[in-house]
Amino acid sequence: MQPDQRSPRSWTNVGFLFVLLVLPTVVLALPTDNRPPTPVKIVEPLPLPVTGSVDINGTPTVILAPDATVKVENPDGRPLLVQNVDEPGRQPHSVWVEFTMTDTPLCSWNCENIARFGWVAVMDVSVPVPEGKRWVITHISGRLPTAGPTAHVALQDMRIISLQMVKAGYFGPFFPVQSDGSTIMQQFGGPIFTTVGPGEKAHLNVLAEEPNNYFSFVNLSGYLIDAPPGAAATAAQSSAGTEPPPLAAPGSPAGARVEQKLK
Repeated sequence: MQPDQRSPRSWTNVGFLFVLLVLPTVVLALPTDNRPPTPVKIVEPLPLPVTGSVDINGTPTVILAPDATVKVENPDGRPLLVQNVDEPGRQPHSVWVEFTMTDTPLCSWNCENIARFGWVAVMDVSVPVPEGKRWVITHISGRLPTAGPTAHVALQDMRIISLQMVKAGYFGPFFPVQSDGSTIMQQFGGPIFTTVGPGEKAHLNVLAEEPNNYFSFVNLSGYLIDAPPGAAATAAQSSAGTEPPPLAAPGSPAGARVEQKLK
């Protein structure tokens, strides 16, 4: 047998060829890394400065640095929608109350707990303000059962005979309503301003000089705005402990005293 006469370089070429043939198999056999991406916690700098454009998904909380500017795109195809929540015409709200001031006063529409003392009748508006809303009253109108010019309509914090705890009121002018040449009622209308909280009811104090038997009405109109939770409780706490002292009632003898708050 003849000895192998191939040179060492020939063996080197053979080894290199073997590596080229086997290496792809080894590489393909390596396992793949299927682990989920690891969250990255940024320690500093905080807040993280960002330049350029950033896409925000979901409803994240974004805190802007002082004096930061934000550019809002408002293309024709996707305009930015805005809404004025305090627009008076957005949620108009009006309540009318009908009643009599006879010896036995009567609530005939949208009122309750009516009581009369002399020339004064007090009552509650039976329609409460919707929960989560505040009623802004801006106008009052009506007709009162009296021929005389002495009259008023007041909104109070509670049902009370004397003219106290008044939030707003109308005191004139009044315009006579006539029948067969005689004045039988006084009508009125004009702007006022007050608010009634969520779930609350308005309280009316009506004065009519020597009231007759005609039906009367008072109309309160305005609009509703959103009220934060707890607004009614806050208003109730603010008026707590403000019980007024007893005063003489209208039309009563001098020095007469009456119990003011009606149960």
